[in-house]
Amino acid sequence: MALFLGNSRILKIIDRTLPEIFAYKNKLNANDILNFFHIFKTMGIDLFEVDSAVIKKIDKMPKGIDFIYRANSEYELEECIRKGIKYCVVKWIKMLNPYFCDIILKNHLSVTVEYKVESIQDIYKLDKMYGMGKLRAKGKLRIKGLDRVVSHEWIEALESISKKYNLDIDICPDNTYSLASAISIEGIMGGMNTITGSFMGYGRGKGFAAIEEVLMAIKLHMNSKANIDLSKLPQLKKVFCRMTDMVVPDNKAVVGDDIFKYESGIHADGIEKDPSTYEPFNPKEVGLKRELVIGKHSGKKSVCKKLKELGQEADEANICTILDMIRSKSIEMKRELSDNELKDILLCSKVV
Repeated sequence: MALFLGNSRILKIIDRTLPEIFAYKNKLNANDILNFFHIFKTMGIDLFEVDSAVIKKIDKMPKGIDFIYRANSEYELEECIRKGIKYCVVKWIKMLNPYFCDIILKNHLSVTVEYKVESIQDIYKLDKMYGMGKLRAKGKLRIKGLDRVVSHEWIEALESISKKYNLDIDICPDNTYSLASAISIEGIMGGMNTITGSFMGYGRGKGFAAIEEVLMAIKLHMNSKANIDLSKLPQLKKVFCRMTDMVVPDNKAVVGDDIFKYESGIHADGIEKDPSTYEPFNPKEVGLKRELVIGKHSGKKSVCKKLKELGQEADEANICTILDMIRSKSIEMKRELSDNELKDILLCSKVV
């Protein structure tokens, strides 16, 4: 389900999360794997990258899901063929092996050649390899790395290669400097039409571009009408955490549980008047809710609103006492207060 960006542009997204999880864990529940595929597909994912370890865990290939198989040997290419997968990705050096290439050609596999770029000079080396006929490919090229390329020239250089050799280029930035999502977005805005990343940027080394962040950026800055539905992100995160045993930081961009919590008086007042003052997108878009929390930064308006949400009321003359008790308790606990703690404070204030 490629994404339409307008002006006849189609964006394809490839997810490589599962092979990265299997690199650390091999005892995964097959149902979790299938749920991961189906939930993520609804958000606009076109292909799911798999490898031999992932395929062995899936007894029967699920319908309606398209895969791209990472093949590192002739045996794995043959397994890809046996499983009926028509897309594969291989490192460029494998394409120097005539026997490896023959298997691909005879079985009409759609191959993506992966080439790592660590500097702008690497792109020009790639151009020379194609020009001298030292690299055989069938029209698809994946550029991995890009994290050390600081010049904007890389987009123009890749576009030139794409047109010159009639290649579809897929970019898969590494996240060494926490810039993979930004590089992917920059590439898309510069004309790249395929990206590869992972859920929350998960992966070996420093990981990859976080697909959910890239999708949200597209929706906000490029085409708000693109068919991007992120409302099932909480479900996807739950499955992902179960598979990886990860605890997602509450402030993680797009998927964090606390990203729509607000506390301070000015902040709370701004949210009440115009949510876009502080929120880049509506919480419903990512399956979350806006939540007012009470703590040491809260003001009178915030406390009154929260008490009203809880079905409680405070006398105007008593609100300053309540606020002082809230601040003292919050400082003591070193966190915001729960609803029950707030009710207890209200009860105590009446006694006082």
